[in-house]
Amino acid sequence: MNNDGPMTGHALSETVRPRSRRRWVIVAVVLAVLVAAGATVFLVARSEPDYRTTFLVDASVTDPADFSALRTSLAGVAANVGDGEALALRRFGGTCGDKADTRQVVGSGTGNRRRIGRAVRELAPHGQATLNDGILAAIHDFSGHYPFRGRKENRIVVVTSHGADACATDPARLRAAIKARARAAGVSLRFRFVGYKIPDRDQAALRQTAAAGGDSAPAFAQSPQDLTVTLKKFTAPTPGSAGKVDLPPQIVTAKACTTKAPIAERPSPAPSAVRLPRQVTLPTGAQVYGVGIYGTPQYLIGPAGLSCDNVILGLSARMNAVVGREGGPGVMASYYVSSFGVRMGIACSAFAKDAPELKKIGGFPECARVYDDAHKTIPTTTPNFHVATGGAPPSANRISATLTTLRVADGDADPRGITCTLPRAQADICTAALTYFFILQSTGTSIPSADIDRVSAAIGTYVHSLR
Repeated sequence: MNNDGPMTGHALSETVRPRSRRRWVIVAVVLAVLVAAGATVFLVARSEPDYRTTFLVDASVTDPADFSALRTSLAGVAANVGDGEALALRRFGGTCGDKADTRQVVGSGTGNRRRIGRAVRELAPHGQATLNDGILAAIHDFSGHYPFRGRKENRIVVVTSHGADACATDPARLRAAIKARARAAGVSLRFRFVGYKIPDRDQAALRQTAAAGGDSAPAFAQSPQDLTVTLKKFTAPTPGSAGKVDLPPQIVTAKACTTKAPIAERPSPAPSAVRLPRQVTLPTGAQVYGVGIYGTPQYLIGPAGLSCDNVILGLSARMNAVVGREGGPGVMASYYVSSFGVRMGIACSAFAKDAPELKKIGGFPECARVYDDAHKTIPTTTPNFHVATGGAPPSANRISATLTTLRVADGDADPRGITCTLPRAQADICTAALTYFFILQSTGTSIPSADIDRVSAAIGTYVHSLR
């Protein structure tokens, strides 16, 4: 029998079938691998948070009341962050050169709000301000691919009561290390620095450290309310998350101003209870004063315990309110100028080249030539509403901060101004006074809330520059 002859159909089918089975097994394995890989990618994508935040907290605060306020504010803000945001807590403070001078208290993960709150409240003050070791360690926490990084943003929020590292011998070298560590982490990090009750003399050091991390403008809070508001801005809930932070209502009692000058028409008094806007925190030692201006309530912030005179000088060209005494320490506001020529003169001296609406007002073609270079405009995106700062240079013992607002409507100009002259130690009262005045004068305009926040911050920077 010749075995080299052609194969029968049965033999051929027996040969093809194993090959066919192997092919289908390979296809099935490949499909399973692809499905598993797809599922893994899906699960990883679902596990990646939009935001990942590390709170780096100064545990070297020596004042018990300040440390308690810091913990309370941070715990309250963390409790209102969205469940889908990854949170971590790291503290710094200890002995210089000790590896334990910073420690991760709660690792990064979603659903950490309550853990962060409990851990913050259990922190105890300890050691020296090892700020730089804390920052470097917090950056290193982001160096791995797990825990997952945030898809939209990765940030480190530094909350400290010290402007500089207690152990630093070469600040410039340490700032360079911060930059290098951030680059080596391989992730875009956003730094937020919040200084709580840091003395003026130490604030420059924190600004330099913040600049090394790419954040050139640290925020400085002087009260628990201000700290909470600032932390809220830096850790705002994402859309669809836990919602708004429940801040303590800033409802204060206003002291009514008296009227000593003889007048024909007495203004209606301002209500005694007033809610401060969120951009304004009443500093320690400050008071809100209520001023009634022909039925329209206005308010001033000034040092507590001073007299407030609602001065209306008969048929003269102006209407003022003075907390303290005119020309001395205190706050003076000018709300109304009856003469068109005087109003335009004030408006032109502060805004001529930056308020084009003034040139459209008839009868005052020389407006652009009156401009006073001492005034610096804070731009707004709102037509017919302008803000400018200016005033006398600070003396050895006090500052003098001036703010002017301008509303232009119906062919007329309505400038209003406030001057705060106080000892340097009370500069935060001037910040609150000017900010509150600006917000009150913006009422009824179309200025967006983002512009109110921006102008308020610019006012704070201006006052701080006078210290």
